[in-house]
Amino acid sequence: MTAHRQENVDIKERLIAYERKNYIYIAIQT
Repeated sequence: MTAHRQENVDIKERLIAYERKNYIYIAIQT
């Protein structure tokens, strides 16, 4: 159970990092 929860946290962090990258990319473009 804890392993699965940790996996979910990793996925969330990855999504946040991905969104941040996109946000920075868009900010650079405009």
